[in-house]
Amino acid sequence: MHDAAERYLAFIRHERRLSPLTLKHYERDLLLLDSLVNGGTGNPAGDSMIKLSEAEIRRYAATLHGRGLAPRSLARVLSAWRGFFGYVVRTGL
Repeated sequence: MHDAAERYLAFIRHERRLSPLTLKHYERDLLLLDSLVNGGTGNPAGDSMIKLSEAEIRRYAATLHGRGLAPRSLARVLSAWRGFFGYVVRTGL
């Protein structure tokens, strides 16, 4: 997973003090984004994960919807991604 994602997870663990279950889900959601960025190859994302365009993120969300992800699960995934990208912008990563 990208270093920025690791930093974000540490931030929400220590600063926001989210529950362990929420942290687990957010980590899984960021791993899912990493997997989508890399086409499931398992290669490190490098900077590509933090340089996604809005169109690419929408395409990934549509892909998850097309795979039958439940609306609540999709909403949580998008919330995790939104929090991550907000963190990236705020910290200048």
